[in-house]
Amino acid sequence: MNNIKIWALVFLMALVAPPVTPGQVQGEVRLQVDALPYSEYPSMTPVLAVRVHLSGSSNEAADLVATAVQAGWNCSSTSSYNIRVGTEKVPIKSLSLEGSGDCNDVVKPDILLVLGRHLNASDKVIVSLANLPNGAKLESAPVNFKQAQTLGLTATPQAVPSEALTNGKKRDVGQLAVSITAPDLAPTVKQFAVYAKSSDVFSTDAKDAKSAFSATLGMARGFLPAWYAPIHLEETVKGNQTADNLSAVTSVGFTTLCPWLWTRNVLNNSWIAIPRPPELTVNSDYTRRINQLGTAKTPRLAENDFDLNPSVTLAPVYVLPKVCSWIHSKSNSRQYCLGIETDIGMWYLPLDKTPKESRRAEGYGDVSLLIPLSDIPFSPLANLISSNAANFQFRIKYSDSVNSANNYARTRQWTFGVEVIK
Repeated sequence: MNNIKIWALVFLMALVAPPVTPGQVQGEVRLQVDALPYSEYPSMTPVLAVRVHLSGSSNEAADLVATAVQAGWNCSSTSSYNIRVGTEKVPIKSLSLEGSGDCNDVVKPDILLVLGRHLNASDKVIVSLANLPNGAKLESAPVNFKQAQTLGLTATPQAVPSEALTNGKKRDVGQLAVSITAPDLAPTVKQFAVYAKSSDVFSTDAKDAKSAFSATLGMARGFLPAWYAPIHLEETVKGNQTADNLSAVTSVGFTTLCPWLWTRNVLNNSWIAIPRPPELTVNSDYTRRINQLGTAKTPRLAENDFDLNPSVTLAPVYVLPKVCSWIHSKSNSRQYCLGIETDIGMWYLPLDKTPKESRRAEGYGDVSLLIPLSDIPFSPLANLISSNAANFQFRIKYSDSVNSANNYARTRQWTFGVEVIK
């Protein structure tokens, strides 16, 4: 008798329940989005943007998008998206498709939505797809712009054993690396970006060859209409922490992305994945040296000097992406993959001579191995380091560097640390 009552109740609930529209997302299926700071091109002015992953949100969400596109929903129109903070609608300034696909492809492109106004870091943004056929609904979980501050500050204390000193000796020192960025000093100027930045290393020993400070004011703007290639003009004051070395530097340079089509298949396979092309920067600097500290290893240089500084950055490089996708099958983010980052560059000083009377050139570089804490096989160890291991990673770095603020003093060292994944 009880079984009959239960089945009757289920039947009645089915009759009165609202019908489920075909393709409507139920439960905890969400649209996957990232909130990020973004430099608008070609002006290079910083804005806020939301990247919408149409194909990578989940199988159910991707199926809904595919069905909607077949029914005529346009993924490349700003009217197809709504962005809100609470109940307040946020205007969408522009839209661009990222990737080689279009709306009709099986693997659809990511959609970059540039916001029409600034938001606070605490604002919770929700993105939803608008005008879906048959009344279907799909929206994201709330996200915020924690990394999109108008002023950025990082301070990293570290212990360095056997650090090289300017007097030729070595000793253990403590260092504090400080970085300050202000990417938008003139928000009313829309033709180019005006910014300031500082990168400093303070040491417990004033003779530390790596001690340095710099303060830079600059402006940047793109100059090629169809390719990322911003040019910049900067004025910098830099030196070591005691100002025994002190210079004023005027820089002109450009940054661009190396051509990528010929390397797409070679450097994106089951063994390695490099989603971003190498970034090339070339600077031309005029240096007025106010103070100089000459040593046996760092001789005095020309008071009015000139240099060329080309450099290449390759990041990120993901190792064994297929294995990573298999291990982290529930996540579409590659932040959980083993990664490599590398920087290579050279200072060419045609007005300065080496002891062998050749023109001076100083090469430098570093390579980092990035190990997500989520990949550590011993979870108690990962939890001891951080309560949320998915947001942190180990960085093992070897650097062979020259300090331009300290007469190009060279240091080689290994460093190890834990950092937040951005």
